[in-house]
Amino acid sequence: GECCSSEMMCDDECESSRVAHCLQDPCLTATCPGFPDAVCKPNYCGGCKAMWMDRFDQEVICQTTGPCDATATKRTNWNTMCHPRCAVNGFYNPKQCDSEGSCW
Repeated sequence: GECCSSEMMCDDECESSRVAHCLQDPCLTATCPGFPDAVCKPNYCGGCKAMWMDRFDQEVICQTTGPCDATATKRTNWNTMCHPRCAVNGFYNPKQCDSEGSCW
């Protein structure tokens, strides 16, 4: 829309009066450890916010409450390595895969 430049993300309903003027890109200091493959996109509508998107361009919630830690490396029963896949709510995804491509 009109309120957005190419370097920021803003929904179509953002009014130009709601666009925040930030001192720095909110993605410069933001982290999303539960989703290490997520991409940060700044959103200046109504504030200076970092939004995290998965590979399907769907927003993920980085403030998780569950036990899943995608940064951990675990050894499977088959002596292969696995980085857990976490769901949006912070719990383990039902489908997990190891470093060899085997899934369960």
